[in-house]
Amino acid sequence: MDELRVIERAAPVRPVDDEVLDRARARLRHEFVAPRSGTARRRMFTRRVVALQAAAVLALALALVAPAITGEESEAAATLRGLGQVAERQPFTPIEPGQYLYTESRALVQSCTVDGCHLERVNRRSWIGPDGSGRLVQDGPGAMSERFGPGGLHFEDLMDLPTDPVALKAYIEERAGDSGPSLEGETFVIVGDLLRETHGTPALRAALFEVAAGLPDSVLIGETTDHLGRPGIGVGYEDDGNLEVLIFDPATGSVLGERTETPEGEVVGWRVVVRSAVVDSVADIR
Repeated sequence: MDELRVIERAAPVRPVDDEVLDRARARLRHEFVAPRSGTARRRMFTRRVVALQAAAVLALALALVAPAITGEESEAAATLRGLGQVAERQPFTPIEPGQYLYTESRALVQSCTVDGCHLERVNRRSWIGPDGSGRLVQDGPGAMSERFGPGGLHFEDLMDLPTDPVALKAYIEERAGDSGPSLEGETFVIVGDLLRETHGTPALRAALFEVAAGLPDSVLIGETTDHLGRPGIGVGYEDDGNLEVLIFDPATGSVLGERTETPEGEVVGWRVVVRSAVVDSVADIR
């Protein structure tokens, strides 16, 4: 197996120097190479090697995503900038008139009635076109199955957003206003919301990661999984006592999911993006 191809698939960023590449090659050889003789021995180690391959690919992706930390830059900031470089290299599919952004998600959300608040599961599928037409199918709180004409749904138009990180940060801060416990915490939440919208251009996504990297007090969670069990890399921001965690696919920079944790580590809400794609009709699922 060509180890360079494995590295590129795991995280399509070039190593920052020869030392990083040498470490990656050594790790791949250590984890991937099965014994060359003895068929019985190969069969015994098949399951273990497959598991090690998955773990090694994730570990290599995480290692190659984060550039070298310089000065006083935090691990979280370095990782976010590395993810931005990954996101900037991804292919982009614009949404044309008559097409829809299809998103399937699952979440655990707080539902409140006159009797109090409790957590409920929500499964949601949406088809939203640039003109605001589309379809929503949802079970759990607010269950529905409806179609909407133009203007019936909100389409987050990302095409006119600035891709300069300074200008983008100013836009996000104006949008945040005083709606959150702190401006920085609300900025982190809005960055996550915009990154979750998968039709943003690679340049915009890179700029969003740069804005997040510039926030103070972000926390690198490191290797983690979303609530579907998919491995990723987590970055969090503490605001008003709770930790808001975004979980990214290190190979693409896309948002796999997010969760909210209390100071005691209890998860009080989560969301995962099952799939997202540009489709041609409100019946199309890819």
